[in-house]
Amino acid sequence: MTVQKTTKKGTGKKILAAAILGVLAGMLLAPKAGKKLRKDLKNIAQKMEKEIIRQAGRTKKLTQGKYEDIVETMVNSYTKAKKIKKEDVKAITRNLKKIWIDLVKKIKSR
Repeated sequence: MTVQKTTKKGTGKKILAAAILGVLAGMLLAPKAGKKLRKDLKNIAQKMEKEIIRQAGRTKKLTQGKYEDIVETMVNSYTKAKKIKKEDVKAITRNLKKIWIDLVKKIKSR
């Protein structure tokens, strides 16, 4: 039976390769940078806002309660589609509900 000796050179290469793979996996799996994440959330919120306003326009008599129901439905559908994370739902919902006042002003100005 022959015993193979592991050289330091071969072991070092394996450790280096494993470290590189670990770094690459970490980069691929790590969350996006804060600035990019905020930009993505802003874009999603703007898309949601447009859809909410479109749905609100279809309602014959829009009340704040109906508007908030539309917001909740929209946020839930985006969460289920995994377009937004559960951690971000609260902030996005709060911001979309604040738009109610601006929406009323836009409707009254028409």
